[in-house]
Order: sequence, then structure tokens, then C-alpha cells
Amino acid sequence: MYSPTETMLRTATDNAACLGSLYDVHRDQILEALDMNIMKTSIIQNQKVLCTIQKYRTNNSPNLAEIMGIEHELRLSLLLNFIPKIGISRIIDYSHTINPYTRCFRYHYSDRIEHLLENLDQITNLSQTTLSTNSATHIISGVTIGIETVVILQLPSDDKLTHDIDILLEKIRNFLQNNIETITLKLEEESLFDQVLSTTVYSNIPKLEKMHKFINVCRALYRLRINPKEHQLLKFHLSPMKWFFPACNPESARNLPLEPAFRDMIEHDLLHSWTIIKQTNSKLDNRTKALLEKCLPWQMMDAHRIYSQTKVYHEDVVERLRLLIISIRSCQNVNADIGQIFRDESYILWRKLIDDLNMYIDHLQAKTQIIYELQQLEFNYCNALDSSIQQGDDLIKIQQKLTRYEPTRHFLCSDDDLKSMDPLRWNCLRDQLVGEHENHVKLRPI
Repeated sequence: MYSPTETMLRTATDNAACLGSLYDVHRDQILEALDMNIMKTSIIQNQKVLCTIQKYRTNNSPNLAEIMGIEHELRLSLLLNFIPKIGISRIIDYSHTINPYTRCFRYHYSDRIEHLLENLDQITNLSQTTLSTNSATHIISGVTIGIETVVILQLPSDDKLTHDIDILLEKIRNFLQNNIETITLKLEEESLFDQVLSTTVYSNIPKLEKMHKFINVCRALYRLRINPKEHQLLKFHLSPMKWFFPACNPESARNLPLEPAFRDMIEHDLLHSWTIIKQTNSKLDNRTKALLEKCLPWQMMDAHRIYSQTKVYHEDVVERLRLLIISIRSCQNVNADIGQIFRDESYILWRKLIDDLNMYIDHLQAKTQIIYELQQLEFNYCNALDSSIQQGDDLIKIQQKLTRYEPTRHFLCSDDDLKSMDPLRWNCLRDQLVGEHENHVKLRPI
């Protein structure tokens, strides 16, 4: 009874939904649930296991939500905040840098498909139901049920240790892929996971997301797999409202996906912006903030200014995109020039602010690391501007300004480029002052 070209799949974003719930594909929102007592359903067993390990070659963060099979339009709806990010969909918010020491461990188990029966009695019963919403475009006519779990592991940058952990991960993957009940590891093997720097769990099973140890997640998976009552929603099978409600207004149920090229560009920009905004918070940790506020307060103020400005522009662009995309998806504005948004001055400035923020925070991070390393060597960091040093000052003027009150100061003058462009020379000059300080304890290296 269904036309394959009119039905569609969506990753389940809310375990509160159920078979027979109404769905708005313009916003990917779940609406009211219909009375299941009047519905006839059927179950198809579909027991399949897929367990994989993904490695990454570069520091370019991939689109994890895309790799996990979350649909294009749904990813865009999540980035535009049409719906909250729950369970497996939270992976779109993963903001840590992905590099060659990152591992993505995925376990997917599809247990069964439950669907509404396709017959005239069913349609007659449903068509007599009074709907409290006219926003519904589709009905959840089927649901795939099972387990979806993704664990992102950040391994230490030690090739030997990483190699050993990779062997162990493959061993565990083999246990799970072949449905072996007990994961048996030696004590020294299990202790390798204590070396993992971070473990992040995403799952459609809430209890798994509360676990912090990778091996505990893996051991729980077999017990969950054999207990169907523990399984949760994986996919929604969406059918047009007209198949079950022939009298509904066909205009309100129309749906027009975005052109792939524009959709992908918007997704890329939104994901890039949101990742940079979230990474800024993690990069400016407490130690970094404390050092910056003490040694580089003006730069810290600039970082706050750029960050706040970027967030304002991000929220403004999101709001304008929300209105535009709803109008296109609902066919209210089929002739919209979506390319115009990429030419808007505010959109161009937003993208520039994102890149400026990213570069500035990376610069401050590198600067903070230099200050921290020098402090560990008993250097006192001195910002040139705080000592009234100006561009064009010669060596004599710089010496006078730095030794004005303390003639026992010995100093290493450098701009921000020396350490990155000529680290050998930087280390040589730094070590020279460290040696002088060790021989003359009254000297103060700066």
C-alpha cells in the first residue's frame, strides 16, 4: 500500500516516540501519539550485529553523525536546534579534536521491526481519529528496535601503547561480532584501558551512557542483546499521512528536501562553527585562563570579545536558516534563492569570525604553553607591552626598560614566531639563561 518513494527513514532521536506517533518532517519533530488500542501491528525479526572500529589518519575532524548513518536532513535539523540532541544524536556535539590516536568503536544490533498493518480496516479506524495538530506530515508506520552504541576513545600518543590497545580492541570486537557471551581478558590486558585519555559513550540505551569504562560498556552489550525488553528505538519508518488519513490536506503534508549541494554547505558551516565554539570552552581550561588573566589580560579580554561576537552571529544565522529551511521544506517558498544567504554580509562575517576565533584561541593556547614551560624553569614571563617596549626600540632601550629597577635581570627577548619557526635556536637561548641562573642564583631569568 505504501509507495517506496514516499516513505523515508529517520534515526530515532527520542525513545518516548512510538509506533503510530505523528511526525513533522519539516522540523523532524515528534508530535502526538495515536491510540495504539485501535491499531493492528506486526513484527518482523531482523537480528543483525555490526561491530566496527574506525581509525583516523589526520587531525581533520570527520562528521561523526554522518559516519553513524544519521540522515542528511535530520543532521541539519539537529544543528538548527529544531529538536533536542538525545542519545545517539548527541554525537553531533562531539567537539574534541580527532587525530590518529582517536578510535571510534561502534556496536549496532538490529533486533526486530514493528510496523502497522497495511489494510483497509486499519485505514478506516485511523481515519476516524480526531487529530489535535495539523502540523503532521507523516506517521511513524514502523520502528526498528535494537541497540546502537558508539564509544570514542582518545589513546595516548605512544605508538607502542596504542598498538597494544588496538590489538585488544580488535579482540573485543571479535567477541561482540560473534555474540560470545563472556569477554575474557588477562589482568594486564584490561589494565591497558587505564591508559586511555578519555572515553565518551553515545547510545540509545541510557544506562550505557552512564558508564565511564569502555570494558564495562562492552560486557553489558551481550546481556542487553539477549534481553529484548532492554532494546530501544533505532529507526523510524515514516509514511505520508495520506496513506492512513485520506481526508487530510495534502498541501500541509508536502515535503521538499533541500538541494544536496546547498544542504551540505550549510551543514558544513554550522558544524564547523558549533565545533569551534565548543572547543573554545574546552581549550580555555582553568589553568589556561589563570595564566592568561595574570600574564596577558588584554589578550584574554580580546578572546572573550571575539567569542561573544561569534556566538551572537551564530545564533542570528541559525535563526535565519531555520525560517528559510522550513519555508523550503514545506514548499511555501519553492523558488527561494538559497544561494543568497551565502552572499549576505552577516553570513560572510560570521564565517570570518569563526576562523578568527579558532586562530586566536590556538595562538593563546600556544602562548600559554610557552609561559607555563618557562615558569617551570623559574623564568618570570614579562609581556613587552607591560614594560612599555614598543616596535622600533633598539637593544639598548629594551635593556634599559627591562633592567630599570632590577639590574640583576637576565632576559630572553623573543616574538611569537621564534619558538615555532626556529625551535633549536629558541631552546639554545633558553638553556643558556637556565645555565646562567644555576651558576648565579641571584640572577632572574625573564
